[in-house]
Amino acid sequence: MSHYKHRDRPKSDRQILSEQMDESLQEYNRNNRSLLLSSIGAGMEIGFSVFLIAAFYSHLHAGISHQLMYLLAAMSYPVGFMLVVIGMLDVLQFLAIATAGNIIGGSVFVGRVKYSSIHNSH
Repeated sequence: MSHYKHRDRPKSDRQILSEQMDESLQEYNRNNRSLLLSSIGAGMEIGFSVFLIAAFYSHLHAGISHQLMYLLAAMSYPVGFMLVVIGMLDVLQFLAIATAGNIIGGSVFVGRVKYSSIHNSH
């Protein structure tokens, strides 16, 4: 929608194809670290779908019909895919990088404190 900018007509098929190709090339040219973080995040988000199905089943299976349970499971499975598509992945990437940085920073701090306490005790 950000591409419309007050246009009266929809995009042409050529414009849509061009935009899709540009976005695909950007994804193709990403570095391996970024791609790995994205794929881990996407896997976690899709895994959320399975968790949601299990949660619905464990809490509702005794109180609803088999057909309704099947419908709930079928409708909840795409939730993980929707999370990936709507961009939650960027948030997860940020959190993963921030968490890794925090763990590394904390480890460096502990290592320095331990190293200095060993050398100061002698």
